[in-house]
Amino acid sequence: MSVNETILDHKALLIKAIKAKESEYDSQVCMLRRPFHSPGYHTTLTAKDHPTTHPTYQSLLYAVGLLNTEMKEYEQRAYDIIGRLLSLQDRNPLSDTYGIWPWFYEEPLTQMAPPDWNWADFCGKELLLAVLRHGHKLPETLKDQIRESVSFACDAIIRRNVGPSYTNITIMGAFVTLIAGELYERKDYADYGLERLKKLQQYTANLGTFQEFNSPAYSVIAIVELSKIGEYSLNSRAKEITAELLDMVWRMVVEHYHPVSQQWAGPHNVLAVEKSYLEGLYERDGQIGAWIEQWLPEMGSDSLHVQLNARQLLVLQETLSQLEREIREQQPGYPLAVKGLLLHMFTQLGRYQTDIGVVQQGSGDRKRVVESILSYLMEHYQESLRIEDLCGQFHLSRSYLCRIFKQDTGVSVNEFLIAYRINKAKEILQGSDLPITEVAASVGFQDISHFCHTFKRLTELTPSGYRNLHHSI
Repeated sequence: MSVNETILDHKALLIKAIKAKESEYDSQVCMLRRPFHSPGYHTTLTAKDHPTTHPTYQSLLYAVGLLNTEMKEYEQRAYDIIGRLLSLQDRNPLSDTYGIWPWFYEEPLTQMAPPDWNWADFCGKELLLAVLRHGHKLPETLKDQIRESVSFACDAIIRRNVGPSYTNITIMGAFVTLIAGELYERKDYADYGLERLKKLQQYTANLGTFQEFNSPAYSVIAIVELSKIGEYSLNSRAKEITAELLDMVWRMVVEHYHPVSQQWAGPHNVLAVEKSYLEGLYERDGQIGAWIEQWLPEMGSDSLHVQLNARQLLVLQETLSQLEREIREQQPGYPLAVKGLLLHMFTQLGRYQTDIGVVQQGSGDRKRVVESILSYLMEHYQESLRIEDLCGQFHLSRSYLCRIFKQDTGVSVNEFLIAYRINKAKEILQGSDLPITEVAASVGFQDISHFCHTFKRLTELTPSGYRNLHHSI
């Protein structure tokens, strides 16, 4: 065993974690009781009115953890929790929230603003894991109830039908439908899950990376959830796709992890263009050729790294999104559109040249701080973020944090966060049919009116208008 290797006793660590939650278990409700916490959307509850709550998903995780200990004294508690969770699911096929669960025992689905349809995926997968791992000892009545509940969750997932750009939910939904179909001999579920996985593989292969939530936190989720499909699915094609996607995400980990600082870089846009194609853009115009060539890698190198500030990055991100869409959809005239967008991108880079030099002259320590703030914003943009939260996170005064962020990025913290959230909303609107209220909540807007107003101010279109425009292209 090398110096850096550590042998972990996973069973002992699990039992220790389970015992640490003993004080949180509420035997009367049969759920965990914890201090209220939320990211600031979906729920209407507040810490003032509900200092403690009974969360559904965390309680279900606890129940599966109890079973995973293989300790008989925990079995009945796990069964009680699962039974309670099953009773909270909407089982009315005519309801808009059919097949999903509320976040909290204290807040019914009708009170949420809006309900979280992802809970069909989150809770559905945990119920399946309980059966897959411990079905041999579950009471037969409870197993039948779980089967029925999982089928409702599958119906909700299929009805919602998120696109492959919503990466982590696409993976979870594929797991729930594919595994449920195999386990319960529902060919319709299994076929849907496999097709969903195929679409994700094709979509991701075209991009070269996961589009949605391409960040350290969500890449870990992708690894974990894909690994479950690889482990439990009986379908050879599903296993092949899972292996390909896992290889892609692990390569991303290797390429982006910086061992010296022990940091993992945030979202990246990667653009690969054949040299001969670029040469064709300017074969009759030497001036354009000279302009483009200054941004191409030197001989012996396959890439060029350019540091951009936040404002510049957001603008280029929109151009790259348009490029990706044109290449993916290949509508009539798309080769001309692609060439135009590439020329536009190089024009943008050329105009940023002076600004880039200024940014690179900044203090190394300060730059690292600002980069850390940017990474934090991009990883937590779904949450209700305040300047005070950032000051506490990075131990900086408000005035200093705002000043260095504006100096190094060209925009204020709030301007960057809003623009980033709107760009994420655009991706979801292009790739899914999620309700506008859910799109707003998923990118960190707590108020739908504010979201719609901001979206229109920055894009000159309403969210619905933007979706209709791009779905018609």
